[in-house]
Amino acid sequence: MTEQGLPATDDAARAPSNLDREIGRLEGRVDSLERTVERLENSVNGLLRIIDFAKNGIRLIYAAVGLIGIDGLVRAALFVTHWHGQ
Repeated sequence: MTEQGLPATDDAARAPSNLDREIGRLEGRVDSLERTVERLENSVNGLLRIIDFAKNGIRLIYAAVGLIGIDGLVRAALFVTHWHGQ
């Protein structure tokens, strides 16, 4: 009680509730950041799979050019597009 008879407001008594509130807010932000990192990891892994697929496709085309030559590759592509179109 103060000298006027009013109850004293103790900042120290309110500090733990403010601290708990701040800790809860920070824990929520950490959880959100963890979810964001997981989504980024999934996206990066997807991009890496696409790059690996493209790399294998380029190797296949390079091997085909080496085996049948560019002329043979063009003829094969024309045959496939003509055959697929009918």
